[in-house]
Amino acid sequence: MKHLLYTVLFFFLFCFEGFAQKSDLSSDLGIVVFPTQSAEIAPVFKNKMDAKVNRAFAKNGVYNLRGSVFGAFPEFHILETGKIEGMANMTTYKGELTITVKNLLTGAVFTSFAQTLTGAGKNQRAAMNITVNSFKGTSSSFKKELIQLREKMTAYYQEECENLLASAEIFISNKEYKKAIAYLSAIPAQVDCYEAAQPKLQQSYSAFQKQNCSNLLLKAEMANKRGKNTEALRYIEMMGVDSPCRQETTYLLQRIEASIETKNKQKFQFLAKAYKDNLLLKRATIESQAAIGSAYFHALGSTTKR
Repeated sequence: MKHLLYTVLFFFLFCFEGFAQKSDLSSDLGIVVFPTQSAEIAPVFKNKMDAKVNRAFAKNGVYNLRGSVFGAFPEFHILETGKIEGMANMTTYKGELTITVKNLLTGAVFTSFAQTLTGAGKNQRAAMNITVNSFKGTSSSFKKELIQLREKMTAYYQEECENLLASAEIFISNKEYKKAIAYLSAIPAQVDCYEAAQPKLQQSYSAFQKQNCSNLLLKAEMANKRGKNTEALRYIEMMGVDSPCRQETTYLLQRIEASIETKNKQKFQFLAKAYKDNLLLKRATIESQAAIGSAYFHALGSTTKR
């Protein structure tokens, strides 16, 4: 549960950054970026690495905004530790950040690339901080890797699109609407069968709202009572602005407003406005579908063997 909330928090943060650059999620190639795995560095440095990797993917056009068949699994390992002796002794590190991209439906490795990181500081903490900061998401080599990744992902969706549609139809017939939404919302606009996926996406989304509205509202209310507004807003977003629970959700948003934290204020303001302004309905619906797909693929990726 902690892993899911952690990754969903990144979803919220980069959703804002992504929408500032481009407001149409349908044209983005999504990827689910999971937390950095390393037994050799403190959590504070892993968190910093996570933020840098997420930002690097976003700036290179692979947005961590919605569900995706693909997951990126970063791993960091220290290769060498050294000392520089002089007037001020220095600790040095040399490490390697490897990012493995996997197909979350099969667990198969899709591609992998790495970057060597180095740093030196007056103590171990300072040296590691500089080492983590040496990761360059703007480097020509990293950009080249992501360009190739985008091309491979687009080719995959083009080839597998009909199979994703067929799977979604089975999920809809079995009333597994969350799975259907995840599969259908992952299909990018540049793929031929994108238009064919949209009616099925709307069908499964409407059915999901009717099926899960009350349950999601209850979870949102309980999260709010516990002071967990990030979690509460996630459930509200999954419900959608035009759900059968719209009136009750509007009241809940009014209660949340009294205790909203700074980190959640932008998400809250958008949702509150969307419940009052029908002009934002399309965007809110796309975000809601994205949140459902993201939650499904995050959960799926958390069981994927690294």
